Amino acid sequence: MMIGETIRVAFASIRANKLRAGLTMLGIIIGVGAVIAVVALGTGAQRAIEERIKAMGANLLTVYPGQSFMGGRASDTRVSLTVDGAGVITAARVALGAVAARVLLVPEAAQAIIGSRLDKPAQDRLEAAAQAACRPIDDKRGTVEFRIQVAGVLARRAALIALDRARSN
Repeated sequence: MMIGETIRVAFASIRANKLRAGLTMLGIIIGVGAVIAVVALGTGAQRAIEERIKAMGANLLTVYPGQSFMGGRASDTRVSLTVDGAGVITAARVALGAVAARVLLVPEAAQAIIGSRLDKPAQDRLEAAAQAACRPIDDKRGTVEFRIQVAGVLARRAALIALDRARSN
């Protein structure tokens, strides 16, 4: 009889306090709706980011915040390559960091290696295009000339690493 009595008292209380009961239900409905909306937005954003990453390809060198290291030296140079069955580069992206006010995407450097097998002349063209795109500052960590030279060398090294990864995929 205890459960029946409890239910009867609950319904009597709801009938006696209709406004309070209605506002409580409205609060619960809004709260549940907000949680559902936030979860849906988070899931949608996660899927969108995953799709963008998948579209970049499996042979993309991963970009981490801050400095990364290539061959034991700090590097802010990234190269992504797509290679066909014959080993010829069909698509490329080259990004340089720490050589301008913000990270530079250098399409000229990418064009310098597309259609090649990254032979020595293509590497030289890549290095020259990367160096031409640099607009570094001169400070205690390195002169403008040094940063420009290093950017070209690191672009060459990053391209060779990306080519090796692209061929192994």
